[in-house]
Amino acid sequence: MIAAAPSVGYIPEPFGLYRRPGLCGAPFEYWFTYICKENEADFYPAIQQTLTFHFNSRRQWHTVRSARAVAGTSKVFLDFLRYRLAGARPLLKDPIAIFSTPWLADRFDMNVVVLIRHPAAFASSLKLLNWQIPFKHLLAQPALMRDALYPFESEITKFARSEQDLIDQAALFWKLVYRTVLQYREQHPDWIFVRHEDLSRNPLVGFRALLERLELNWTPDIEATISKYSLSRDTRDRSRDSPFVLQRNSRANLAHWKTRLTEREIARVKALVQDVSSHFYTEEEWEPESLDAIVPTNGTRKSPSAHLAELHS
Repeated sequence: MIAAAPSVGYIPEPFGLYRRPGLCGAPFEYWFTYICKENEADFYPAIQQTLTFHFNSRRQWHTVRSARAVAGTSKVFLDFLRYRLAGARPLLKDPIAIFSTPWLADRFDMNVVVLIRHPAAFASSLKLLNWQIPFKHLLAQPALMRDALYPFESEITKFARSEQDLIDQAALFWKLVYRTVLQYREQHPDWIFVRHEDLSRNPLVGFRALLERLELNWTPDIEATISKYSLSRDTRDRSRDSPFVLQRNSRANLAHWKTRLTEREIARVKALVQDVSSHFYTEEEWEPESLDAIVPTNGTRKSPSAHLAELHS
């Protein structure tokens, strides 16, 4: 939605191990790679190239094996060329870069937006897609374990040695990620932290405030794009049939985890994450609730518009 701004150039998940090689030539070996001053020499040049929209054609084209791949590669190449010629502002969207966020912000003077998502909703997505968490990749990064994940070392070791229940995987991973986010929120008050649920309840108000914080102009085209992808009249959980569908009713989507997960699974997730999740979500937000109100952690009810207006401050 932010990339709907005409002055923005979108860079999708360059930290991913299955990214297009031309998108980013950094030598990533692990999911959720941790970059810091100790190892930045291995990554900085390639990430700088990506952020200046220089597509690495040499790395990319020798991997192309089909007409579909040619079309996809050509699109990214032309997008990068267009962004570079227009002097676009790069938008790097990548949840896989969560542990490297401080380094990225420092080395490239980034404005950081951290999107927070309800732990049960996260668990329901993993269950829907049957995605396993690569705990071995976390354990294989000594600097990451030392600097960020040391409180969870025994649990991560257990989950890396033998496959655990998917719901338990989701709960542990959510907890270690959002404990890190809590630290970010304390250490970086200039960063923007916004809950997925708050944007979903009122996308137009929420994204307008967010774009204002990012000094991006609101336009009718941006409003139309957000409406198209967030205000669908179809309230069904279409992700069950097409997991990567983008056009949806965002408000209706908020409740889908309550039908994807069983009551026991919801209770298990809550019990496992509550010491961290209580900093982001209230007790009421684990239960069936009205979509007409938000209950912030201080217990004072307010309208979605009032809550989202806090982005302006």
